[in-house]
Amino acid sequence: MINVLRSIIILLIFASPLFPWDLEFDRNDVKVFSRNYHDSGIREFKAITWVHVPVESLIAVLQDSDSYIHWMDTCIVSRVVKKVNFFEQFTYMENKSPPGITNRDFVIYSKLIKDKKTGVITIYLNAAPEKVPEKPEKVRIKNLVGSFQFIPFKNHSTGIQYQLHLDPDGYIPNSMGNASLSDLVYQTVQNLRVFAAKKEYQGKTFRELN
Repeated sequence: MINVLRSIIILLIFASPLFPWDLEFDRNDVKVFSRNYHDSGIREFKAITWVHVPVESLIAVLQDSDSYIHWMDTCIVSRVVKKVNFFEQFTYMENKSPPGITNRDFVIYSKLIKDKKTGVITIYLNAAPEKVPEKPEKVRIKNLVGSFQFIPFKNHSTGIQYQLHLDPDGYIPNSMGNASLSDLVYQTVQNLRVFAAKKEYQGKTFRELN
C-alpha cells in the first residue's frame, strides 16, 4: 500500500501553500505534519494514512457518534446535540486532560460534502460553543477548525486525512498544547483505521451519497 499512501500525500500535503507543512514524524503508516496557523502559538496539525475498507465504512463510523469515545483520542463524552440532517449535525464532546489540567469540552458543527467528480468526502468541523451552556467545572474550547477527508481508491482502500487546529484556552503552555495535538491527530487516525474495519461497519450504503 506504499503507492496508496504516496498518492494521498501528493494530493494533500501541498494543497495549501500559504503556510507550508513540516513533517513531524512518520510512524506505523501514519505521517503527521504541522504548520504555523496565522498568529497563533498553537500549530495546525494533519495526519495522513490509509485503511483497507471502503469510504462507506468510515462514514458509518463518523455517523455513529456514540463510538467517538472509543477511537477519538482523549474523548470521554460524546452526544449529538442536534441532528440537522444526514450531512450536518452538532455534537457535544469532552476530552480528558492530563493530571492537574481541567478537562476541555466543546461543541462541533460538522458538515459533510462529497465531490461528485472525484468521490472525495470531506467532513468540515467548526466550533459552535453557544449551542450548549458552559459548565463551570470544564474549560470550553471556543476556537476549533478542522476536517476529516476520505479519498476512495479502486481497490476498496481509502485515504484518510485528519486536520485540526484549536485553541485549548486556559493556562496551557504552547509547547504542551502542540505536543498534545500532535499525539491526538496521530492516535485518532490510528484508532479510526482499526475501528472502521469492525464487522458492524462493513457493507454499508448511504443513498444520500449517491
